[in-house]
Amino acid sequence: MRLACLSRVQDVKGYKELRRVWDSLGSREQAVLVDHFLCDGLEDRALVLEFLPACMANAKTNSLVGLTILLEVLVDLLSNLWPTVLSMPMADATQMIAVDLSDMSEFIAAVQNRFVFQTCVSRCKYHFAGDRVRVEMTGGNWGRTNDPDTDMTSLAYIVKDVLMKQQVMEAYIMRNS
Repeated sequence: MRLACLSRVQDVKGYKELRRVWDSLGSREQAVLVDHFLCDGLEDRALVLEFLPACMANAKTNSLVGLTILLEVLVDLLSNLWPTVLSMPMADATQMIAVDLSDMSEFIAAVQNRFVFQTCVSRCKYHFAGDRVRVEMTGGNWGRTNDPDTDMTSLAYIVKDVLMKQQVMEAYIMRNS
């Protein structure tokens, strides 16, 4: 429900598209997102992703990004952000940490290369102020917004996708053996 509200689903068609996107994610990605969206900030420490609805709207509008890739990037962001947040001096004192994604939202609207977006977390920086974190996309990302979506970047995307699927299969085999 939270994901449907955040992506501003208003009808059955929108729900079916969101469900298709969700089903296209791997079990690891789904688990990370479920864990994130179930944190309430009372019992469990929570990251409040400010501007996430804008990120989702821009991802829907940008055909090279789309919701599936945005959710994969969010998993990458959450996986990289949590260790940093837990090492913050105030980490023991606060349960809700606001994460400003406004720069990412603008980046999603501007980026013209799928692979550049998929790897943007590796080139972003985190700025901490009290119980807030601002995700900055940095010049390393902004300088690549106009990179064309070439055959090489498409190939890199396919290789990354195959590797992720292999990891999911290996984890499944390990659990069931």
